[in-house]
Amino acid sequence: MNAPDVNIYFLSTDNQNTWIHALQIPYSDIHRLCLRPLKWLRFVAFTISGAHGDLSETQDGHAVNYDNTSDLADTYYYIATEQFHLVDYNALNDRVTSSDITPGRAGFRGKILNRDGSCVITRAHNRICDASHIIPRCKGDEYITFVVNDRRHLYHEQQFPPETQELSINTVENGLLLRSDLHQCLGLGIIAFMKTPNFAMQCDDVHRVENDPMPDTRITMQYMEPPTEHELYAPLPCDVHMTGTGESSPPSILLDFMYGAAAVQRWPTDALSQVLKKRFEDFKNISPLPQQPLSSDDSEDFAADSGSEYKPGRSGTKRGRSRRSATSTEMLQAMDHVLVLSMLLRGVTPEQIVAERERREKEAQAHTQEVARAKVQQWQQAQDTAS
Repeated sequence: MNAPDVNIYFLSTDNQNTWIHALQIPYSDIHRLCLRPLKWLRFVAFTISGAHGDLSETQDGHAVNYDNTSDLADTYYYIATEQFHLVDYNALNDRVTSSDITPGRAGFRGKILNRDGSCVITRAHNRICDASHIIPRCKGDEYITFVVNDRRHLYHEQQFPPETQELSINTVENGLLLRSDLHQCLGLGIIAFMKTPNFAMQCDDVHRVENDPMPDTRITMQYMEPPTEHELYAPLPCDVHMTGTGESSPPSILLDFMYGAAAVQRWPTDALSQVLKKRFEDFKNISPLPQQPLSSDDSEDFAADSGSEYKPGRSGTKRGRSRRSATSTEMLQAMDHVLVLSMLLRGVTPEQIVAERERREKEAQAHTQEVARAKVQQWQQAQDTAS
């Protein structure tokens, strides 16, 4: 007989090596979301911690049998199976694309339309669909680059090819064409997308409503919060289907991160909330964690990302369709919490990030000065040769 709830603990690599009670997940939700519960729990733990690891029923025990589908324990410990390493957080400064030159507005929607064709879940006409960001647009380029730099080491080249690793907030890989109501569900954390195979799961470990042969890869929409009987238009949790070119689909690194954020929002414990509240205060001034405010330009972008036409001057306003971000405050905060928690688990402190950033800035300044000196020397040599 299964326990009504399953509790997941993470080991913090701080001075005390304390175990954090992070998640409390009803078994009914686990059964609804997968066919092999322990594999799914391992995947969820991975998306949150940002580390490969195994589940154990004890703090120093062996890995569980992931093919076991019955008699779940009520407590599991996620034990990292690899050496944590300090990510070069400052490297994002060398890779960030300025928001001023990032393709956006109609450019983003046009690329998503070309790839997806219609709603990737319901196949509804694109006129009633939004070009939805996976990492919300209001987070900006620096945030998505931070996530990629923090987690790229977790994925092999087939999952995250080198040619796709230069991501900005408005690149096509960070979007999906969704019917407007599903876009809102994504922003609220009601739905999330899982790509298989992944670190812990195979394609056949997840429920499938389609009748055609099992594909080699899947991106599956899942209801983190099940729809009620009154939500008549809620589609079945099916696989993403692109009717356009299908090229440059969202990579696991983005989908997994947002899946972890949705899980933290859906099944947190009081203990996790207290730890994160304290830890977030330590990290709140470390870029890019502070939430970027929604500017007046954002409402114009949302109009272009949706199916409605942008008409300046309408209703006496200077902007088009005025809309707040489709992503809720709770989901935006959950994203930050996943970043902070993963840093906490690997023992990364704000002081380390600041020190590393200062070191890199000094290196960059020295490099700039060296380049300038070399140019001066080249000019002098050219002048000497000419004379």
